[in-house]
Formats: sequence, C-alpha cells, structure tokens
Amino acid sequence: MDLQAPGPADPDRTPPAAPAATPPETPPAAPSGSPSAKLVSARGAAEILGVTDGAVRKMIARGTFPDPDVLLDARRLWCRTTIEAYSSTGRRRPGRPRKDADPRTA
Repeated sequence: MDLQAPGPADPDRTPPAAPAATPPETPPAAPSGSPSAKLVSARGAAEILGVTDGAVRKMIARGTFPDPDVLLDARRLWCRTTIEAYSSTGRRRPGRPRKDADPRTA
C-alpha cells in the first residue's frame, strides 16, 4: 500500500479533483396539483380579477365577495377556482355602479 503523495516522479497518478461548487438549493416551485398552488390570498384574488387589493377588501366588507374557503392563522384564502368562478359570474362590473342600480338609493 503506497501512501505517498503523487509527485513529479509519478506522472500516472494525479490528485483527485476538488468537488465542483454547487449552487445553493432553491425551493422548488409548487407543482400545479399542490394545495399551495390552488389557494390564493386577497392579493392573489385581486391579481386574478384585475383589480386592486383595496377593491377586494371593499367587496369583502360589502359582502359581495365569496366567503373564504380556508382560514389559516387569521388569513383568508380562496381556491383559485372559486375566484375564477366569481369572475365569470358577471356580478362584478368595472367602474362605479349606476345610481338607479344602487339599492341604497331606493
């Protein structure tokens, strides 16, 4: 058993290569079937609907927004499909409501 370090006298033996530096691991993106990809916050709902966060908060306060599907640590979360279904119902219109359509003026 030869324990000597390779030197210029032994050209057939080369020192082992240093391991390549590996980049730091990044967490993988949530797969499309995972629960975290299907749940959205009020901000995510606003992005889906194309409105501001404040508009979503107003709809929640008025009771015109769907109830959250999940309450997690005081956070309201909705399934993406719930928001998409709400968006397709046509209940929400851009702009200010007409005065004759507002039930508070009757």
